[in-house]
Order: sequence, then C-alpha cells, then structure tokens
Amino acid sequence: MLYLSYSPSAPLRHFVERMWLIWGGQETRRECILPNGTIELVINLLHDRVRIDRTEQATQVQTFSGAVVSGTYSSAFAIDAIQHAAMMGVHFRPAGAYAVLGVPLTEFANKHTDLAALWGDNTSSVSWSIDFGRIDSCILSSHSRSIHLGLTGSEPQSKTSHDRAA
Repeated sequence: MLYLSYSPSAPLRHFVERMWLIWGGQETRRECILPNGTIELVINLLHDRVRIDRTEQATQVQTFSGAVVSGTYSSAFAIDAIQHAAMMGVHFRPAGAYAVLGVPLTEFANKHTDLAALWGDNTSSVSWSIDFGRIDSCILSSHSRSIHLGLTGSEPQSKTSHDRAA
C-alpha cells in the first residue's frame, strides 16, 4: 500500500493542512479510525461509494456517494479497508472546512455528510474522469522523489503500510 501526503502552498495552506492519497491498500479488514478533531473530505476514486461500518451514533452500515465529509467525532468509527484501492482526501485546518464548504462546523459533529447533500445536484452530475496510468506515473514519480529528496518542504510525503504501523 502506498500513502502519499502533500502540504499545499499558500493560499490553500491557510485552509488545508494536507491532501492525501491511498493507493493499492485494499484488503478485507476492519480499520478503526480514531477521533482527531478535524474535518476531512474523502473521495473514493474508483467507486461512487464510501461505506462507514459502524459509529457510536449509528450501529448500522452507512453508505454515501463517492465524496463524503467526515466530521469531528468524539469516538472511533469503523470502516472496511477494501475501499482503499484508490482514495484521496483533504484534511482541513481548524475553520478551513467552513471557508471551503460554507457550512457551520457544528453541522459535521459526530457524523459523515454526503457532499451532494451540501452542494446539491451539482456534485451528482460531476463525472470523475480519471487517467489511472497518469496517477500511477505521478505516484511513482512522487515516491521516488520523496525517497531521494528526504521529504523536505512541501514535497509529497510517502509511507507504506509498514511505515504507518511504526
């Protein structure tokens, strides 16, 4: 599994702490996502679906479109890592989500919200046209650059599943 994390430059960095990509991490296993007090925009790049298996507030499986806002949780929630074939996300800074999404942060407390519910039908008509060959090239290029350049500045940061566990 490859995990890339990128810190954007100004002016985006005032609202976004990092953008991330998980590639090739699909395994049938449950993962526990711990609360961290931040809001994330999560996009499944392969399927128009994001599934949350369990939260303290909802014990039943919740299914959303392929773009979902993960709110600030006060407890952990579970997902099936099979979704990690190709996912990306935006990790907002405090109050950054409000500036980008235009919704009070209290609306995201302890829940996930479908991006289409926030932005209306405009998101349902968006078709994700993705050139996976180009993504593979970018990932390989970023991965080798980060190894050779020592992960400085706003260069992409790369971790394998082994690195994340350490």
